[in-house]
Amino acid sequence: MTHDRNIYSRLSPIPGEPDCCDVEVNGGLVNFVFHVSRLFLSRRKLDSHVSVEWCVATTSVAPDEVMLPANRLPPTNVDWRSNSSLDTLRKRLQDYYDSDKKSGIPWMSIVQWAAGRVDEFITTVGDLQAATHIEHVKPEYLIQPAWPAGGVTMWYGQGETGKGQLATAAAVCLCAGYNWANLRTKTLGRGLIYVDYEDSYDEFSVRVSRIANALGVPPPPKLRRFDPKGRMFADIADQLKGKIEADGGADGLLVDSAIPAVAGQANDAEPVGALFAAFSWIGLPVLLLGHETKDGGADQAPFGSQIWRTLSRMTVNFQASQEVQKTVEGFWIKDVLLRCTKANNVRRFSPLAFRLTFTDDDSTTSEAHSGALFDRPLAQTWVRQIETSTVSVELHNKLPLKDRLRAFLREQSEPITISDIAKGTGVDGRHIAETFRRNPSLFRSEGGGKGRGNAATWQVIEAKSA
Repeated sequence: MTHDRNIYSRLSPIPGEPDCCDVEVNGGLVNFVFHVSRLFLSRRKLDSHVSVEWCVATTSVAPDEVMLPANRLPPTNVDWRSNSSLDTLRKRLQDYYDSDKKSGIPWMSIVQWAAGRVDEFITTVGDLQAATHIEHVKPEYLIQPAWPAGGVTMWYGQGETGKGQLATAAAVCLCAGYNWANLRTKTLGRGLIYVDYEDSYDEFSVRVSRIANALGVPPPPKLRRFDPKGRMFADIADQLKGKIEADGGADGLLVDSAIPAVAGQANDAEPVGALFAAFSWIGLPVLLLGHETKDGGADQAPFGSQIWRTLSRMTVNFQASQEVQKTVEGFWIKDVLLRCTKANNVRRFSPLAFRLTFTDDDSTTSEAHSGALFDRPLAQTWVRQIETSTVSVELHNKLPLKDRLRAFLREQSEPITISDIAKGTGVDGRHIAETFRRNPSLFRSEGGGKGRGNAATWQVIEAKSA
């Protein structure tokens, strides 16, 4: 039996999407559906986002007989007229399907057949030089700039860096209609679903109550906790989506945290791909909390693996002061620094700094004692945005050079030369001079003249205007 008799395809344009189509290919025991969305077209390139799903073609064969995984291949960029690009897609498909099983057709034949049908589809759409479907869309955010309203945003860092506290505060503010530590929030008023792998219901309630007490509002009823009961997220996606629809929808998901959501298989492509496919199927903006491997470094991807960085729309690294400090007023404080390490289709934001301030845990509501009520202040947690240059000393080396220089110059009683700044900060004078040149709105100089940069004295503009 020839390959041509085993392969057939049905080209199905997607209504309302003139540059999208589905291509179905029968590969013998397995049927494949290529979901194609054209991104760019020229005489030499035909780039598309392509995701692939599959199913057994006959009821007489069980899925495990052909080693079919349960989930589709996440979208990948493919140039349909490039042999190397098609070969890459073929290799990615082989990671998801055992090519040694009797599918009836070589993998390259399946991919090339789909490519030919896509070419046939494109030539019927219109002018090959005009990608008319592309339009400018203003980015939307749930929290600007740290949580885009689309895809998956990942906040990651070492343990005890305040990810859970800041995420809970963000959820409370979104559901209560408040800005989050001076950052603008925007929702449709449908609330959030907090998928909690980390804490019990009581612990979650305490955390939410502390944030709400600091804001002076009751715990928002539209912040709903979902208990996954230790199951992988891909296994609860159906149940969760049904609950969301039954409750009238939601503005987003907050998942705490990534490792239990994939049953500890953080560096395994299949469960991680299934997690992101489940997020895509649910169709809501996701804020996913994750950890960072100890040897990964602050600039690395979550878990030290690029798979999380690649599949997330935005990744934000958390760094925090190691020691919690007590103020003279009796409060506890912790500084947290957020750095955007990757952003797709939205602007990568400059570092943000926050200060967590909280009371002792034993500051509780009124309690009964000997038949009388004794009022105690409510336990509270405040989240405030602060200047990045004012973070604790141990976080200064995590800051961009311009912020470190601003902090250093603010401590000087008089303007200072670049040579002296270099001695005080340990930074090369050439890097300091280049930073000053690129940030004229932050720094100003006096004297020195042309070609005598080291003789000039420098100061922070805000410090002088203050």
